[in-house]
Amino acid sequence: MRTIVVTGGPDGMGAAPVRHYLAAGERVVVIGRSRAKFDALTANSTRAEFIAADLSLVEDSRRVTEQITSKYERVDALVLAASFIRQRRHVTNAQQRRANELLGILATEQVPGLGYVTWGPARLVRSSFAGEVGTGMRVAAAVLAPVLGQRPEDAIRPVAGIIDSPAPGRSAYRGARKRPLTTGAHDEVDAARLAAAVEKVL
Repeated sequence: MRTIVVTGGPDGMGAAPVRHYLAAGERVVVIGRSRAKFDALTANSTRAEFIAADLSLVEDSRRVTEQITSKYERVDALVLAASFIRQRRHVTNAQQRRANELLGILATEQVPGLGYVTWGPARLVRSSFAGEVGTGMRVAAAVLAPVLGQRPEDAIRPVAGIIDSPAPGRSAYRGARKRPLTTGAHDEVDAARLAAAVEKVL
C-alpha cells in the first residue's frame, strides 16, 4: 500500500485524487482546514488521515512535516492541490510560478531520484474557487464552468498516470501533454539565491 499526501484535499481539485487513491486501496493523508469536509469526502475510511493546517503559515507547515515524517517511513507521492487566488499584492509579489520552478531545481538536485512534476489542467475545471477575486472573475467562472469545465475526476486522470509511473527529475504537463523544460545558468543562480533566502527566514 502506498502513502499519498494531498494538500487542499477536502474539496476542489484536491478531493479528486483523494477519492481516486482511496478507491485504489492506497493510504491517503489529507491536509486541509475543514474536518467536516474531510469526513464527508472519505466516509470514515480507515486508510484516510486528516491533518488540520493552514499551509500559508510556516509554523503549520513545519508541524505537518514533522507529523508526516515521524509517522510514515515513506511518502510515495505529494500532491500540492491547495490554492488561494489573490488578485492584489499580499505582503510581496511571490512570483509563484517562478518559485515553483526554482524549488523543482533545488529538490531534484538534492534528491536525484525524485520526480518533481508541475501540472496544470488542459481546460477549465468545475472545482471550488477560493480566493480574493473580483466580481467579474467570479461571475465568469460561475457561468463558464458548468458549460465548458471538466469534472475534477476527469481532469486529474493524467496526474494519476504520472504518479503511477513516475520518472526522476523535473517535468511539466498541461493535461496529458508534456511540456518542454530548459535550465540555464541564471536558473542555478536564482535557485541558490532562493535557497539562501529560505534558509535565512526559516
